[in-house]
Amino acid sequence: MGAFAAALVAILANSFAVRWIATATADPDSADHLGATVIAPVVEESAKAAAILLLFLFRRRNFGGLVDGVVIAGFTATGFAFTENILYLGNAFGEDQEVGATGIGMMTAGTFFVRVVMSPFAHPLFTVLTGIGFGLAALAPRGKRLRKVLLPLAGLLLAMGMHAA
Repeated sequence: MGAFAAALVAILANSFAVRWIATATADPDSADHLGATVIAPVVEESAKAAAILLLFLFRRRNFGGLVDGVVIAGFTATGFAFTENILYLGNAFGEDQEVGATGIGMMTAGTFFVRVVMSPFAHPLFTVLTGIGFGLAALAPRGKRLRKVLLPLAGLLLAMGMHAA
């Protein structure tokens, strides 16, 4: 679910928001920076959380606690990260081909180092915070509706914060 639905939503929403900001402010560099530090964390973590929420609501009998939340969030985010990394690497390779870059200075090499070597588990780490919130909500007693809402939201906010940092 993370590899398809969340990635598609994030690509479309991130692109739209960055273009809108660039047009509204006439400053594409600031729009890219704002997109990476503010918009992407909110959009991407919300999209991955929506996938977890769907499983939490419609497969509730299979969502029993903390471990389920961590595993579901981890798989959702890993699929998302895999798809996003492929897209980033493909874009970098395309840019390298346009300018004729070769060797270690290629954008592809830099992208590979940052996305695959330095931060392959970043998205799962962020989204697992949301999964922990859902897992704790699954453990909440029957009459505690507020906990079942606030715990996943707290996890989502923490995930967004980690992603932004």
